[in-house]
Amino acid sequence: MATLIFFSCQDDEESVTDLNSFIANRDWQISGLVANAENGQSMDYYGNLDECDQDDVWRFVGNGYYEKTEGALKCEENEPQVYETGSWSLTGDQLVMRQPTETRTYTVLEATTTTLRLQHIRQIDNRNLFFVYTLTR
Repeated sequence: MATLIFFSCQDDEESVTDLNSFIANRDWQISGLVANAENGQSMDYYGNLDECDQDDVWRFVGNGYYEKTEGALKCEENEPQVYETGSWSLTGDQLVMRQPTETRTYTVLEATTTTLRLQHIRQIDNRNLFFVYTLTR
């Protein structure tokens, strides 16, 4: 599967020349999640998420730390605001997020001043599924 990367530089948008600095120290809210199969089928996962999961926020801190937090809506009132933490690094268009028991690699598909699109490949039942996350700020 070919991957296209867009780094938008329009007159009214901030120029994305340093992707590391661009991603860091900003709140990125989930605004879309699509799963694409190798056979071309596509499924909108975002529409199937509970409303309380649709406003979650990813934050990448400049020192290589990241956290995922509940948005304004929590699924359970007693849940902690921060539900995942770890380290992150970016080499070229490969964003790696590490936790003690799991490492996930995302390909940056698009980075504009308002949108970050990431693709993560998961193997389910010996088939690759391409999950495309759209994050906005």
